[in-house]
Amino acid sequence: MHWVFFAMICNYAIFIVQKVNNKFFVREVLYRLFVSTFLYIMYNLWVLTLMPNVAGKTKNWQLNLEDALREALDYQSSLNDMVQRLSEIDGQLSASKPVGGLPETAKEQLEEFMVSVFAISNLFITNDLTWQVKQIS
Repeated sequence: MHWVFFAMICNYAIFIVQKVNNKFFVREVLYRLFVSTFLYIMYNLWVLTLMPNVAGKTKNWQLNLEDALREALDYQSSLNDMVQRLSEIDGQLSASKPVGGLPETAKEQLEEFMVSVFAISNLFITNDLTWQVKQIS
């Protein structure tokens, strides 16, 4: 009689173990389903929404940087032109006649000097206006 009772307890224990195992199996399947669904949703969110947005912003930044580079190169070119013109004016000033004490020579040198000063001031005004126009646009 106790063998029958022992067999009933063993069958019940096996039944409980199977039931618990099934619950764990169901939980694991549900967990894997949840994780795979979550990853699928996140992938689609990235591919369809976030990636094009990031790519668009990156492209805008690239265009802005290229515009800034062009503007900097233009400004550098205008500065180089001004330096070249100043070098030419410096050469003209150093090659001018020395003051000999005669009023005619001093007057000629003053006129040449005033022409040079006018040329330099035009260069600075032109360069400043160019830079201001570029900053406005």
